[in-house]
Amino acid sequence: MNANNFETDISPTSITTKCAYGSREFSGKRLFVVDTPGFLDTNIKEVEIQKEVAKSYQMTALPGPHAFLLVLEPTRFLPQENEAVEYLSKIFGPQAINHTILIFTRGDEFSRSGSTIERYLGRLKPDAPLKKLVEQCGNRYLSVNNVGTDAEKQQAVEALLNMITDMVTKNGGQVYRNDQFDAVAEVIEMEKSKGTFHPFKPDGSYVLLAKTEEIIIEGFLRRTVG
Repeated sequence: MNANNFETDISPTSITTKCAYGSREFSGKRLFVVDTPGFLDTNIKEVEIQKEVAKSYQMTALPGPHAFLLVLEPTRFLPQENEAVEYLSKIFGPQAINHTILIFTRGDEFSRSGSTIERYLGRLKPDAPLKKLVEQCGNRYLSVNNVGTDAEKQQAVEALLNMITDMVTKNGGQVYRNDQFDAVAEVIEMEKSKGTFHPFKPDGSYVLLAKTEEIIIEGFLRRTVG
């Protein structure tokens, strides 16, 4: 897994419009990362976001995600981004926040100014939206240097894995589960038993099972209106 697995660019709208995934070995662990479209991107139809989120469920249902990573630029925190946690709850359930880590990008900007993310957050008013978001996530956050050396990036990954390990331990040593993850896992096991589960295509595309889409969108609508 490297930067080429996920499309990146400077843009006023989300670059990711489809689920992307990547995997690699790191320090004896097999890492699998799924990148989803921005929840609140008004340029993507909600039904399309739901379909891509359904793919992320299917990609990670076995064994289930260890962590949700919410990526933000701290110095460009927009009001609507504060709604991301609420949307995260609607999509993955209210307990997802206990498995969420904030990833603050552009840590290099703090380095150039002789500051740190800790100092920046410490200067925020107690009622500042970003301050509240950090508290909601149990003060779990990591600042990454976008233009760091390979060694710095390696250290950042190690720090993140340690943070995930601590978080999982505090959550009883379990990956994140909800009724939808359990239901999707059952669907996958059934398809595997029939020898018909081949979602990853040679061209890199991913096939969403109709039953998975039904389970996830039904659950999303139930939480939204209920």
